[in-house]
Amino acid sequence: MRSSCEFPLYESKVTANGNFVKTQLKGVPSCSAATHQTELHTNASMLPYILFSCLLLCVQAQNCSVREIIRHTKLLLQESPLSCPCRETAVNSCSCLPIAEPGHELPCFVEGTEHMLKHNISSNAVVERLNLSFQIQLDRKLCKSLAHRTQCQYKIKGNVKEFLTKILRTYQEINIHNLKQLKKTPIIL
Repeated sequence: MRSSCEFPLYESKVTANGNFVKTQLKGVPSCSAATHQTELHTNASMLPYILFSCLLLCVQAQNCSVREIIRHTKLLLQESPLSCPCRETAVNSCSCLPIAEPGHELPCFVEGTEHMLKHNISSNAVVERLNLSFQIQLDRKLCKSLAHRTQCQYKIKGNVKEFLTKILRTYQEINIHNLKQLKKTPIIL
C-alpha cells in the first residue's frame, strides 16, 4: 500500500565557501500534519500484531518442538527392536549410537538420527522428522534449554533403545522446566 504522503526531496549543494545548503526540490509535495497522524495511527494499529508475532516466535523457540519430539521418540521406542548390547564390531547387527555428555545433546542427536537414517533403523519418516527438528534447533539456536555446541561429545555409546531413551528424557526434562516457568508467569489481560 503506497502512502499518499510523499516526503519532500532535498538537494544538497556545496557553496563556494565550503558550506552545505539544502533546498527542497520543486514539484515534490510535502506531507501535511493530518497525513502524518493517519500514517502514525496505521503503524500503531499494527503494533499488537507485530508484538503477538514476536511472542509466538519466542514461545516456539523456548518450546523446542518438545511435544512433537517426545511423541515421535515414544513411537520409535515402541517399534524399536529388543535391547541388544552395543558392541562396535563389524559382525554385530546392533547399532551403537552416541549417548551425549551434558551440553552436547543436539549434535549427538543429529549424529545418532543420521546414523539411524543411513542404516534404515526404525521408521525412516519419523527418524527423518526427528533429525530435521534437531538439525534446525542446532543450526538456528532455537532451543534455549539446550547448549548449542557444534561437536557431539560422549563417553559411551548405546543401542537404539538407550539412544532414544536419552532423547526422551532430555525433552521430558525441558517440558517439565517449561511447565514450571509457565506456572510462574503472570497472565496479563
